[in-house]
Amino acid sequence: MLGFKTFARQTEIQFDGGVTAIVGPNGSGKTNIVDAVKWVLGSGQARDIRGRKMEEVIYAGGERRSRASFAEVTMVFDNSAGRLPVDYHEVAIKRRVERDGESDYFLNGTRVRRRDLIHLLASTGLTVDSYAIIDQHDIEHIVVCSPAERRQLLEEGAQVRGVKARRQEAVQKLQELAANLLRLEDLKSELAPRLDALRVQAAAAREASEATARLELLRGSIVWEEWREARDAHRRASTQA
Repeated sequence: MLGFKTFARQTEIQFDGGVTAIVGPNGSGKTNIVDAVKWVLGSGQARDIRGRKMEEVIYAGGERRSRASFAEVTMVFDNSAGRLPVDYHEVAIKRRVERDGESDYFLNGTRVRRRDLIHLLASTGLTVDSYAIIDQHDIEHIVVCSPAERRQLLEEGAQVRGVKARRQEAVQKLQELAANLLRLEDLKSELAPRLDALRVQAAAAREASEATARLELLRGSIVWEEWREARDAHRRASTQA
């Protein structure tokens, strides 16, 4: 983390296997660590990380340090088991925001779209709106939620939601293609009469071009005959003289 909320300086936290507990007094930044995880995973709402505007995640400054011009969080995963569908043994996901509020996402140093990052993480169930990250109010919600919401929770845990999202996207693309084909058919019907007229005009133009070529050929032949006759007459006159 660098310039993210209260973490003005670059801060690295390593989570090894097993259970890790983060403890500290109130106001020490424990919740900001959770916010950083949510944020780098693609949180699109400032309220998800206890803010009003996304640029509020940038360190605002203090008595001994001026405010930061940007904030960035990088999360590095050990992908030696291949749980993420990319050809890297180590996957680094980074999000950076400047004071204009626009975020940039990076995958192993390459700029990517937020949507691509969300799809990549969805294959593991690790998304900002999944139950991989559970707030206190989320636990209360699970207790009182409806059967349909519990089903959604189970699908998230079984990584079914990512498959459904990709299927829905594929269905949407097919619908868009079908709509485009329908528009093309309508356009074809509209242009058909004009196309017939253009064919007639093209045929007439070809005939005119062929007639012009024949006329030029005839003119050339006439000029040649006139020149030949004039030449022969000149020779005869020269002989008689």
